[in-house]
Amino acid sequence: MKYALQLYGQLRTFQESLPSLLKFIDYYNKDYDVFLLIDKHNTKNYIVNSNPNYSDENMQRLLEILIKDRIKSIMYIDSMTTNDILTEEQIKVNYNMLWSKFNTKYGNITRNDFVCSLKYRTYLLNNLRLDYEKLSGTVYNYVVRSRFDYGALDINKAYDINEKNTPILFSDCLTIASADFINTESKLGLIYPFTPKCLYDEDCNLLVEKYKKYENWRGDKFIDKNWIFMPELNQRLFLLEQGFTFIEAWWETPCNYGFKIIR
Repeated sequence: MKYALQLYGQLRTFQESLPSLLKFIDYYNKDYDVFLLIDKHNTKNYIVNSNPNYSDENMQRLLEILIKDRIKSIMYIDSMTTNDILTEEQIKVNYNMLWSKFNTKYGNITRNDFVCSLKYRTYLLNNLRLDYEKLSGTVYNYVVRSRFDYGALDINKAYDINEKNTPILFSDCLTIASADFINTESKLGLIYPFTPKCLYDEDCNLLVEKYKKYENWRGDKFIDKNWIFMPELNQRLFLLEQGFTFIEAWWETPCNYGFKIIR
């Protein structure tokens, strides 16, 4: 079996978070190739113990944890192409215009436009693996996509990745699935947000018949003002619309198997 691990974001709390993820996916006992998209910037509020997120020392430690020879591709945000930068900015502009339209009509609509960058960058990250597949002819049975600051306090045993328990989604931060599933999931980054475009018409009116298709779906909050423009439910609706079914780790015991963003 061949596996791919795709990680992205700032190197915030990777030394605390990443070991638990690697234990969960049985990283050191399985054949993993690694693909990284790293943001060298340091978000002030999340600098750990007064140390910058990105540094030569932290990068060296990351390579040691992941085993350098397993890393097939590293991309840094500051090396994004002009086209990628413009595309990301346009997605954000479109997001804010659509949000303004909905907020004018309904009011108090939650907005987090930085998620546009997060989602688009998962698309760029996924392309690193796709490019490598084309060059090497490698085929991956399963792909794990996550971020550097997502982990669990206590992992007792590895998750037995197989066709019966995948695809599985841990909120919008971690997905374990086939390559085809991950490829589809990543495309949300090109059209985010999806919910307002899928469940509403051009005048921001709810498409009732469309919504009824999902109104009894477990954990349904698709038209909640807090979720219309937020990532987790947009991701799920997008995947459901593509015909995929999946397990939600949110409903497992413990919730998300104890995984959360560690800051």
